Amino acid sequence: MLATCEQQLKEACTEDDIKHAALLAKDNESDLEIGAVCDEIRNLMGRPKQSIDYDLIVNGGMSGWTDGDPGRQPAMMSLLAQNIRGSSHPKLAEKKEDWAKRIEAKAAAQAEAAKPAEASYARVTFLTLQRRTLADALQVALVRFKRDLKSQGMTEAQVHEIIPDVPPRTSRAQPTTEKATPPAPS
Repeated sequence: MLATCEQQLKEACTEDDIKHAALLAKDNESDLEIGAVCDEIRNLMGRPKQSIDYDLIVNGGMSGWTDGDPGRQPAMMSLLAQNIRGSSHPKLAEKKEDWAKRIEAKAAAQAEAAKPAEASYARVTFLTLQRRTLADALQVALVRFKRDLKSQGMTEAQVHEIIPDVPPRTSRAQPTTEKATPPAPS
């Protein structure tokens, strides 16, 4: 069962990587569109150093709309589109609907990419938990089997002929304690 679970997990991870990469590609496109729209808005306002109208639209900057979970970003983008539509700045009146539609179009594409990525992530999570459960059950069974063998009078050496020791893991290279020799002065 563990070998089957491991194989399924490996396949699920590969599938998840592909779907997550597609989501990240859509996320990148969305981030670029958000940046372009925010720049266009700021340019149309005359690139003020401080503007309450701009701050009310972007709420502190583009990173609030572009950073974070790409699966949740489409909902945030819908709010950004609402902020753009709700702006009362006179210079934005003609273009705000176009900007909002551009943001919503990218949000819809990203939301479509998020659905399969979320499902594949859930599968990986499930299989990871299942693998842990199987490994724990196998560990308990092995401990009980070893106890039973010893209770039948077998020595530790005899038990290890049946249940071999786990080979030691190769550890990472240990840092050397030697001091580096400073370069000779030129």
